Amino acid sequence: MNSIKWNDQYITGHTTIDFQHKILAGIINDLIEAKRNEAADELWVDVVVDELMSYTQYHIATETELMKSYHYPGITDHSSKYADFVLELKKLSGKHTAEKTKLTDDHLTFLKNWLVDHIAVEGKNLCRFLQEKEDYKLNGV
Repeated sequence: MNSIKWNDQYITGHTTIDFQHKILAGIINDLIEAKRNEAADELWVDVVVDELMSYTQYHIATETELMKSYHYPGITDHSSKYADFVLELKKLSGKHTAEKTKLTDDHLTFLKNWLVDHIAVEGKNLCRFLQEKEDYKLNGV
């Protein structure tokens, strides 16, 4: 499986969100590399999955705060899509499930596709919305 190659197509125009998306892509790339290297220590994979969970929650909090502050109309849909992503991460980490799930290509495809879609659709829609807000332009990031 190919890693996520960061390029301008992933730029939303919001410096903080773009930085966070790039970090998330890097963590997913670490998981792709771990799967590629069958000798990778399972404990290391667990650490990377936990890092992805933690950073995803941080990113969710960042975007949610922006959405609430500027009354983003798509907040409910955005939140439900995050819930799907977090559920998949919980399966991988074994938290809140009866048994931990082994990292598979299907999981990696889901994580990779989810992030790419999140950036292309939700991330860019949110940033376009923010750029149209006059008070955001005055206090912009």
